[in-house]
Amino acid sequence: MLMMSPAIVRFRFRCNVLAPGLFPSELAGDMIAGLRGEDGMVDADVIPAERTGSEEDIAGAMLYTAVGLGRI
Repeated sequence: MLMMSPAIVRFRFRCNVLAPGLFPSELAGDMIAGLRGEDGMVDADVIPAERTGSEEDIAGAMLYTAVGLGRI
């Protein structure tokens, strides 16, 4: 999307993009399993928060944007 935005600016399109990072899904399941240590945490060198995202994280970001607080 970052590469595309300069090309479409002349058409006055507005794009809101949510890039949630790594979160549990069918596609990422095996990758996440390989990243977690014995304690269930992810190495801070890979993901600084030491955890993957959750459905609540994504929903919270979407609601924040939807109610207009993202314009502050």
